[in-house]
Amino acid sequence: MTPVPCLRKRGQLAKGTDRLNQFKPTSLRIECIRCKRMGEMRTHKAVQAYGNITLDELARRVAENRGCALAVAGDNVCSARVVEPPFDSWARLQDALQDGWTATLYCQRRYYALKRVQPCPPVPLDVATLVGALGSDYRLDRLETKARCPHCGTDGVKVHWHEPAPEPDPGGTTQKTPVLQLRPSGAALGRRRFRVINRMGKAVEGS
Repeated sequence: MTPVPCLRKRGQLAKGTDRLNQFKPTSLRIECIRCKRMGEMRTHKAVQAYGNITLDELARRVAENRGCALAVAGDNVCSARVVEPPFDSWARLQDALQDGWTATLYCQRRYYALKRVQPCPPVPLDVATLVGALGSDYRLDRLETKARCPHCGTDGVKVHWHEPAPEPDPGGTTQKTPVLQLRPSGAALGRRRFRVINRMGKAVEGS
């Protein structure tokens, strides 16, 4: 049985130095770990209300408007941050194609003819073909309602989107993983000393 990877549904922290016109998702969520409060708003509404400011500044100003004393105090003491929603909850096929995302279809079939069966093998999906068949504006969160398993034809499928690998460091510097040096056991130390003594004895006899 092929396990389906766990999809990230909570989202991740957005880059705070980016401005609103660089934020691709159509909606954003602002969370404060310290105050344990959160709120959501449409991206275009945020631009209309606050202008093209950075995401960190947006989170601070929204928290200030909601009465957060730490946001008013300034000096980066407010913990409010913009959280980017999961990619497959807002993006379209054109976004996936442009940003280099890939997709895999997982069959969810469990029974056939009243007998328990194994699901079919995972199937990589070609994003360019999906754009040609469904259109560039087709939303990713609707793809599972349209997709079918090519092996068994079931409509019970899951589509997992894979984030592209990060670009390599332009400086070409890579950090080498340090090698873990284990301390030899007492028996190994004894054998090592014996070999040294043995070699010294042979050297004396040869001289």
